[in-house]
Amino acid sequence: MIIQKAMKFYKFLLIIALFCSNVVNAQVQYQIKTQKCVRGLYEGNSAVSSYQYSIRNKTRQNLLIFFVEEEKDTIPCVKLLKRKLLRRYGDFSLSWIEWEDMVIEKSDNVRPELFVKVLAPKEKFKIIIPFADYEEEQLASKIAQHLLVCPESMFSDNQIGMPYFVENLQRYKFAYPGKSIVFSAGTLKSSCK
Repeated sequence: MIIQKAMKFYKFLLIIALFCSNVVNAQVQYQIKTQKCVRGLYEGNSAVSSYQYSIRNKTRQNLLIFFVEEEKDTIPCVKLLKRKLLRRYGDFSLSWIEWEDMVIEKSDNVRPELFVKVLAPKEKFKIIIPFADYEEEQLASKIAQHLLVCPESMFSDNQIGMPYFVENLQRYKFAYPGKSIVFSAGTLKSSCK
């Protein structure tokens, strides 16, 4: 009798723990809206149009936005983030922001492979990808599949283990500061496979 009551009590605690963990995971939500805009500007004989991606943070924590080379639906988010942080781009890796003391040059030139945006709660960020031909349009239309959006808490998690990453992004002023960015489809060609 006592053992049965104890088992019921432990089942009850397990159900509450599972429910709470699902609630925490459900709070990490964001919304990406895609909009195709055709503009009246012309270069030669083709209209210059664009895809606009709006990302809204619907959570109570910061979200980090990265461009990833692989399509995000093909690989689990944690594995994709690890790859992104550890991949070398020339003589630099994003993981160094966590582990190294460094001096980072100020530059207005932002490369998609090193792009990081910290999106605060309730904020919105726009990514605009202009295109002028069919090939560029196909690439621009698939950018949402290459946007990795991660909650800040994921960096403190044992799977990533970089608790100071966001703090160091801000300390080194490495995160993109604006509310929108424009990348040409040609620039993204090498960043998105």
